[in-house]
Formats: sequence, C-alpha cells, structure tokens
Amino acid sequence: MDLDDIDYKILKSLHKNSRLSNKELAAICGLAPSSTLTRLRALTKAGVIKKFSVEIDQKYLGVNIEAMLSIIIQAHSNIVFNSFYEYLNSLEEVVCIYHTTGKVDLLVHVVVRDSDHLRNFVIENISSREEVNRCETALIYEQKRRDELSYFKS
Repeated sequence: MDLDDIDYKILKSLHKNSRLSNKELAAICGLAPSSTLTRLRALTKAGVIKKFSVEIDQKYLGVNIEAMLSIIIQAHSNIVFNSFYEYLNSLEEVVCIYHTTGKVDLLVHVVVRDSDHLRNFVIENISSREEVNRCETALIYEQKRRDELSYFKS
C-alpha cells in the first residue's frame, strides 16, 4: 500500500492518541468523516495499523520493578529460538522480546512486583532453561516513550 500525506497524518495522530474519534481525526486531516473512516479501514485492512492499544501505568497493577534481561542462547537454530520465544511469550512477566544481533541474542523486558519476584523469575524461568547459556539482568529506572513519530513524512 502506498501511503500519501493524509495517511501519514492519520497514523501520526492515532499514534499520539488512539482514542481520537473519527470526527476528531477527520478535523485534524481536513477530510469528511466518511472519507477518514474509509482510509482508516484501508490502513487497518492492509496491515499498516496492526492494533489499537492503551498504555497502562504498571504501578497500579502491583509492578514495582521493570528489568531488561540480556540472554545468550546455547545453540542457534530456528527450532530453539522459536520454541524459547513461545515459552517466553507465555510468561506473564514478559512485556516484550527483542531478537538482536551482537553479543546478546535476546533482550527481554520484564515486569515484577519486587526484587524477590525478579530473582525467582530469573532463576526459575530463565537461567534454569537448557537453551540459555547466560542471562544478565539490568534494572530499568525510567522509561520515556515518544508520542511523536518523527520518522514519518510530514
């Protein structure tokens, strides 16, 4: 799908606030609400927009610690990676998994209640796995996410 300037404006606006009504989005884009809805449906159908979501303050869910786990896998094969990825994805503490290049194979963002929870999680769910050669843990003090998508066309 080729995106034009109006499509980019729709994407930028929704990335900043996915709760915009179609009427508000139409006003931002300078289109009729019906035209905006048609474009929005086309962007969704084409897979440009994967999903709409909400960002939640984890503290209200009892999360007091966030960490990044740097994991080095024992043996590199698609079967091992896919199996381990599925396993990680099944753990409720795992927020996001990044398959990377370099010294570390995976970066895994996790959320836990406290330091005991983190220690137990790493020992029981990560370090004890035969796929894992090494795991290092780094605490996340703060996370800042951009609301603006500056790499989009203007």
